[in-house]
Amino acid sequence: MPKRSQNIYNTLFQLEILRRIPKGKGRYITAKQLHSQLEELGFDKDILPYREH
Repeated sequence: MPKRSQNIYNTLFQLEILRRIPKGKGRYITAKQLHSQLEELGFDKDILPYREH
């Protein structure tokens, strides 16, 4: 994949993560739930980076 396409893909991936992080005190999403939702959208990434932060 050309570098520009990869950059766009990574940016869209990061935006989807931000959209799915719940806002408000006491609300959360697990790494497994987030990974599952992103897979449904067609993003094929490893779950480990979500769990490390």
